[in-house]
Amino acid sequence: MGAFSSTKAIPIAVADLGPVANDLVLHFRQQGYETTSQPTLTGGWDVSITKGGIFKSVIGTKTALKIEIAVGRNQTNVRASVGVFGLQAIPSAISLLLFWPLLATQIFGLVRQSRLDDEAIACVEDSLKIHAAQSTAASVLPSRQQRFCVECGTGNAPNAPFCANCGVKLPASGQSIRGVS
Repeated sequence: MGAFSSTKAIPIAVADLGPVANDLVLHFRQQGYETTSQPTLTGGWDVSITKGGIFKSVIGTKTALKIEIAVGRNQTNVRASVGVFGLQAIPSAISLLLFWPLLATQIFGLVRQSRLDDEAIACVEDSLKIHAAQSTAASVLPSRQQRFCVECGTGNAPNAPFCANCGVKLPASGQSIRGVS
């Protein structure tokens, strides 16, 4: 299974990866995929994504796209690989070992063709950006020096021309938001 994976180190770290895993699960559920997620002992998350027609069943076990979201040093590591959906591998482990190499190659080809691994990694990256911005905005105490975005409420540096969170152009310094001085 090691040869069948996509990995990315995203240079964003958040304290809790639970909301990121939830965003990934919701993203794929909205597209009709069956998903499961569970926390790991190291503070990361394992997410399984499967759907009839794309992934096959081997000896009573469903195959799936497995997404591992792990905490790194000042980064988050994401790995997408072909695996077994949920925890169904235990009863059929011996049978699975016999048929897995043949099936994994076919399934990985389908995953790559449909770009599900890239979509999952991009979803995690987008979610990390949102949650990192929210935690940064929540930890910054308001000050008279900050300029707040009229669209999203994020506090920005006094000389920032655009919002650091949503990219909206900020009003010029000293200019009222509603045009009233």
